[in-house]
Amino acid sequence: MNSQTNMPKPHRIIERLALSLGLLSTLGMMLYASHAQLSLASIAFMVWATLPFILIYKMVSHRLRIDGNHAISKPASANAIIMTLSTSGIYYAAIFRSQSATTAMIFLCWPVWLAVGTPVIFGLLLRIFRYTPKTALPAK
Repeated sequence: MNSQTNMPKPHRIIERLALSLGLLSTLGMMLYASHAQLSLASIAFMVWATLPFILIYKMVSHRLRIDGNHAISKPASANAIIMTLSTSGIYYAAIFRSQSATTAMIFLCWPVWLAVGTPVIFGLLLRIFRYTPKTALPAK
């Protein structure tokens, strides 16, 4: 068996790196915002903020297992990059650029948007990259 067949595709590696970077930057900003004081509430908040990254990774992995088509890797990596850049920008602005206490709502609402909106964006990216699942019916 060729060792190259077990290697992940380059886009899959980019997706994993982007999601890992997003997850780690989110954790870092949350630690900074909590002044590195870990309490049960801050740990729960960190889990809440990083959960969308884990959900998207699991969603793409599940789709790859079902379909086996690596054409999904390009839209998945684009999705991960969009997700990471937008999250880093939003959290950076909320932590370092805002003086208002209402920006704390970002930490409650943004993970919900990521969990709901990112699969929608991923679906749009699949359409843009013209992804067709193997289970699709052939054209007549």
